[in-house]
Amino acid sequence: MNSVFILLNSLNDWKPYCETDSLMTVTDYLEHRYGERTPKLVINLSDEYGYNSEGYYCSLLAQARGHRVLPGVETLNKLESGAGIRMNRNLQQLCQQWIERNRITDETWQLNIYFGTCREKGLEKIARFIFDHYPCPILRVTMNNHARNQIESVQALSLRQLSESGQDDFANALDCFNKKVWRSPRSAKPARYNLAILYDPDEKFPPSDKDALNKFLEVARKMNIHAELITEEEATRLMEFDALFIRATTALNHYTFRLAQRAAMNDIAVKAAALIGKGLYGVDLKLINGRAVVIEINDNPSIDHEVEDAVLGDELYYRILNHFVHCLNRLHAQ
Repeated sequence: MNSVFILLNSLNDWKPYCETDSLMTVTDYLEHRYGERTPKLVINLSDEYGYNSEGYYCSLLAQARGHRVLPGVETLNKLESGAGIRMNRNLQQLCQQWIERNRITDETWQLNIYFGTCREKGLEKIARFIFDHYPCPILRVTMNNHARNQIESVQALSLRQLSESGQDDFANALDCFNKKVWRSPRSAKPARYNLAILYDPDEKFPPSDKDALNKFLEVARKMNIHAELITEEEATRLMEFDALFIRATTALNHYTFRLAQRAAMNDIAVKAAALIGKGLYGVDLKLINGRAVVIEINDNPSIDHEVEDAVLGDELYYRILNHFVHCLNRLHAQ
């Protein structure tokens, strides 16, 4: 059973690429000609995404059917309306340095983005930033050579518009984005759910140390959950997973915040990290005159091995992971 549907206006559009039985025409998808198969992801590669087009209705219908789809209707509406996007100061500076280093003199130039990646070395963070705001398989971004506000416009690109080198870039990006399209399952018994644990290997004081991260992976295996550590650089693979567990220090206007937003937009269960309400929080208590007083509540608390798990042991990891299972069970029951 395929976990991915790739939608095309014509199957001939796929001739330059490896054969896969994930392919389906837009018409077949709209008319529900795929039997009892239920995809975990629909990649909509229609030639046209405009309002009232078949491509638009594919994404609209996918969301109505409970299928995770790329691009979603919200993204298509943003592209159609020409909603602007502005990089933060650091990314603008990075872009300006790249322009100067590569001696870009044209007033405008174009950057192609394939599933959040690009050919241009040094612009990878910018490509991921734009993809986070416009999660669409192929994007063409018109940039200027100014010192600030370099993004002029963002448009969706179709397979038919790709050059030979662009076809190679697309194929490589798709393979990295969702390895399940061509590769065999990791085990004969498929996992109940796939969980991405986002962490920063270079962070000096992370919310969870390496031993705790390994404990999450170990307990997840026992629960028949496929858990995998991913970094910011691998964030374009986000839609491979059913849930995202953030174990990197979070902040507003930060890649962790953008990823959490993108996950929520695509019905991916998100948990920043004792379970209170809809998220995981750490509550600092102090005993005063025999009474426990709340000092602080943290929305992304530390979970370190032999510290936070000193009382519950592996049960702590089980409870957190089990919360994801309950959230996903409810989501899939809708």
